[in-house]
Parts: sequence; structure tokens; C-alpha cells
Amino acid sequence: MDREKQKRAPIYEALEAFKKKRVVPFDVPGHKRGRGNPELVQLLGEKCVSLDVNSMKPLDNLCHPVSVIREAEELAAEAESFRQEVRNAIETLAVIKNEYYGRIYAYETDGYGQYLLMDDANVPSLLAMEYLGYEGDREVMENTRRFILSEGNPYYFKGKAAAGIGSPHVPPYYIWHIGLAIQGLTEASREEKLRLLQLMRDTDGGKGMMHEGFHVDDPSKYTREWFSWANAVFCELVLDYCQIRVKK
Repeated sequence: MDREKQKRAPIYEALEAFKKKRVVPFDVPGHKRGRGNPELVQLLGEKCVSLDVNSMKPLDNLCHPVSVIREAEELAAEAESFRQEVRNAIETLAVIKNEYYGRIYAYETDGYGQYLLMDDANVPSLLAMEYLGYEGDREVMENTRRFILSEGNPYYFKGKAAAGIGSPHVPPYYIWHIGLAIQGLTEASREEKLRLLQLMRDTDGGKGMMHEGFHVDDPSKYTREWFSWANAVFCELVLDYCQIRVKK
């Protein structure tokens, strides 16, 4: 896969170039870039309607693409092929038979038999697989979750105040609020989601904000007084509990 080509957005680039030509449209009413239709501009936004081109005629043939649309389709096909190649590699080389948990996903593998079994509270992570849209083997994913949320995971910590996943980026026995939020966002039970929300609320160290990590026995010991990413996923978990979900 050509990574430099994958950085391109051919249709958007062509639309931006076309806009700079200041061509006056004489198309049907819906394609006059919002002129005479303030409701449409308000709904879609001025930038969106400014790039509206009827059927892409000045740029490419919508029914028989030969230029920018075709280039975009080829890039999309190449990216999809690479996605499938990566997924096949994961399912072939990164599934490990564990004595206690069965077949689970490794956190790292070199493809030659060497692997690392753990998970990090950061995202992306193994716990966040479903949240990020990875379509893995359901049994392997469930086994992996059991492993991650156990002391088999070297970065899973239990203490007087909480239990959850930490990270090699902070001191031992520090749980990440991001990890608790992802645990909730990938949990089916509403009761467990609520428990995790309450746990996050009760471990803010009296600051009213989420931290990076906090000590399992004493939430007043933490890294980062406030952490915007952790605050954001706390809010997302609140919305998720209220059954308001972001479509990914």
C-alpha cells in the first residue's frame, strides 16, 4: 500500500480547486451553493454547500468515473485490501492459547512465536477492540476481556478504592480513568456501566475532574490534576448509559 497516496483525498481536493475557479452554477435549485435557500445553508453549513457540484460534471463523470472519483475508489479499494491483510495477520499470528483463559489476543507479537500478554489502559487497546470497531472472533474477544480484567494482566491492579487497568506510562498500582471508561463503554450491563461511572466519580481526588491515573488505595494520589481525554470518555460513558451512542 502506498502510504503517501493514502494521505490524499482526491474528490475533496478537486472540489476545493474547483471552488477557487469561482464558476457560477446554473443548475437545479438544490445545487446553487445555498443561494436563495438559507435553511439548507443553516442545516449543512456554508462550507459544505460551497463545495456542492451537481453530478460532479465539471470534475468527473459520476456514472462512469475516469478521473478523481475513480482515483478515490482505487484508494478506497487499496485501503480495504490492506485492512483485510492486517486482520488476517492478527487472526493468524496474534491468537495465543493460554492455559487459564483459552485462546486470547496477544498485546504484541513478532509473528515468529514471540508474544506479550498484557493490556494498557491507553487507547487503542485490546479492551477497546469492540469500541474501535474491530470485528474479531467473538469467543477470543470474550476470553481476552476476562484475561485483561484479571490479575493475569500485569497492569490490572486491585486496591481499597478501586480495581482496573493501569499502564507502564505511570507508576505501578495506578489505575487510569480512561481504562475504566472503556471498560464501561464495552460492557453490556447497564448496572455495571453505572457502577463504573460512580467509581470514576468517587475517585476524582476531590477535584471534580478525571485524572490520568490514581492510586488503587488512595485516589488523592494521582497523575495529572485533570486530563481532557479522560474527561471526554467519562462524558461519553454517561451518554452511553443514557443510551445515546456515537455512531462510529
